Amino acid sequence: MEIEGACHFSVTFAANPEVMRRHQRRFVRQVLLVLGLVALFIAVALFSWMVIDVLLLAFLGVLLGVALRTLAKPIARRTFFSDRGALGGVVSGGAVRGRAENPG
Repeated sequence: MEIEGACHFSVTFAANPEVMRRHQRRFVRQVLLVLGLVALFIAVALFSWMVIDVLLLAFLGVLLGVALRTLAKPIARRTFFSDRGALGGVVSGGAVRGRAENPG
């Protein structure tokens, strides 16, 4: 029966204190590992929450860069402008258009 196995397991620990200490050390190591991982997760979550504005601005910057580069590539292919020149033209054109729509 399983009860006998459970009793034998308990008797084994009681009879051999070295085995019991080894299992206790292993258990303590596992508990500390789990606590450390939970603490790390909480620290990363709190840090992310505190710097979410910076992360969103960085993401917006990447998206804006991709959009501007996407608009500049066809211009550079069809004209004599370099990639940088076409990108400057796109940025300048956007600024002029924005100013024209909001003159105030």
